[in-house]
Amino acid sequence: MRIAIIGSGNVGGTLGARWAALGHEVVYGARDPESQRVKSLLSGSTGNISALPIREAAASAPVVVLAVPWAAAPRALEVAGNLTDKILIDCTNPVKEGLAGLPFGSSESAAEQVSSFSHSLRL
Repeated sequence: MRIAIIGSGNVGGTLGARWAALGHEVVYGARDPESQRVKSLLSGSTGNISALPIREAAASAPVVVLAVPWAAAPRALEVAGNLTDKILIDCTNPVKEGLAGLPFGSSESAAEQVSSFSHSLRL
């Protein structure tokens, strides 16, 4: 299966490397797929793994993994474009910078927030 991962940090990098090692095709969606950080991630992984700009990566796979810092989630989803008919796996952690608590009250979950971000972007 082809899996697009938006985010190439600790969470996205670890998941992508493991899925690629298990035989899945992994494409990282990155702001700069040619950055040294992304190149290092690719060179340290085995299997069918590559990187593209975020929108292209998300469009290329039936499964999209959101693995960015919480504050970056709305923008990452906006850049990803239309995710209709795709499976979205949300790996974000809704914490403030420096682990200083939650960025919103307790009446709505982080998953509900991500769902509202992605639904509001569909035109």
